[in-house]
Amino acid sequence: MATGIYWCFVLTGSFTLVVSLQFSQTVPNAGTVPCPGDRVELTCITDTGAVFWRAQNNAGTRELTSTGQSVMEGNFLLSVIAVNGNMVTSTATIESVNISLNGTTIGCSDEFNGMTDSSVYLHINVTGPPLLPVNNITVKLMTNSALAINWTEPQQCINHYIITITSNNTNTESSTVNTSSATINIIIGTNYSFIIIPIDTIGREGPPSSLIQYIWNVPAQVVNISWYQISTDSVTIWWNNNEAS
Repeated sequence: MATGIYWCFVLTGSFTLVVSLQFSQTVPNAGTVPCPGDRVELTCITDTGAVFWRAQNNAGTRELTSTGQSVMEGNFLLSVIAVNGNMVTSTATIESVNISLNGTTIGCSDEFNGMTDSSVYLHINVTGPPLLPVNNITVKLMTNSALAINWTEPQQCINHYIITITSNNTNTESSTVNTSSATINIIIGTNYSFIIIPIDTIGREGPPSSLIQYIWNVPAQVVNISWYQISTDSVTIWWNNNEAS
């Protein structure tokens, strides 16, 4: 067995054993932690003509050597996707990862030494539920009948947001959006309050945002306008205020 230096990044890290073993997470991409429900794929490449898997710390070892060969081991589908001479490329796949698999380990090796475990291991760390509320909320009047709300996504693995809208402290409705922004229809002379709740990829609610309040009033129209010329170069004008409709 070739020797060398190992290194690892949790989840999307990689172990490299000189030339004979390359082992890394390839789906999601490097630097991305899988969300619940995501597909996870680890790829192991050897140059010894075979790849040996140990899934979920299983004491047993699965040997794969032929293109198209596949077998289930625990929650992983082990497959050989390419053979080029002695170079074997194999994958371990979970089609839909869940929280219960957090901390699962799987090992890959380029040889089997009987009682000696020469596998290199990677760990599956699945992102948990949203722990933080949305923040950096901004409210901007777009037109006399539309209000734009924007916020910062608290973390990854958010599937959508539910916005609870209450008008004049009486009428409450909900709106669902898939991005960190929304346009709300409003009516002049109405008081509004909003709460934004993130929902993760498996339907769990994160904490609600702080209450956002907005009062949509416009300056009152003046009525009963009168004027009086007090000199050749000045005029006095007076009027009454009328409530906005």
